[in-house]
Amino acid sequence: MTRTTPARPVAVEAVFPELAAYRGRTTRLHPRPGRPGRHDSHVGGPLLWPSDEPWPVCREPHEPESEGYAPGEIRAARVAGVWLPSRPWPGAGNPEGGGPTPFVGLAQFFGRDVPGLATGPGGADLVQLFRCPRHHGPHLERRYLLRWRLTVQAERADHFLDAAPEAPLLRWKDELPELSQLGVDGPAGHRLREL
Repeated sequence: MTRTTPARPVAVEAVFPELAAYRGRTTRLHPRPGRPGRHDSHVGGPLLWPSDEPWPVCREPHEPESEGYAPGEIRAARVAGVWLPSRPWPGAGNPEGGGPTPFVGLAQFFGRDVPGLATGPGGADLVQLFRCPRHHGPHLERRYLLRWRLTVQAERADHFLDAAPEAPLLRWKDELPELSQLGVDGPAGHRLREL
């Protein structure tokens, strides 16, 4: 099935001409369920991460979690297609002891797969997006991290991380991204590539 982005129903710049100065190119991403590898652009899959490089962690203070979901339980429930009830953490208080929390790898995009992807510092052509699985402050703020890499340097590693470190308890099921391959729509709605 071919899927494309439909034409805009309204010429926004005709209705709001003052927005014309802010026009920019956008690439719409279409994640699809799949099994991408570390050398693919994707959402929620394994990242191209050298095993000798420390995984990023959030060192800010976090509110203790006493109820939620273990990452393995979330994955098993998704595979089985069942609803997973939240459960109390088996033990008292914060399961992480107030230490650093591993960031969750949300996505990675290679410049070769995303037309118009901005180049990062030093000509980096691979961007990896992370999120702290915990909330911060009274307004439930989120913390994100972008890591830019040169693909050719990252792929030279002798060994890659098999599994990223994880927080033992996630407050919500959607804190763990679903594994998705990447499909891309170009500026005219034409399907450019699906991995």
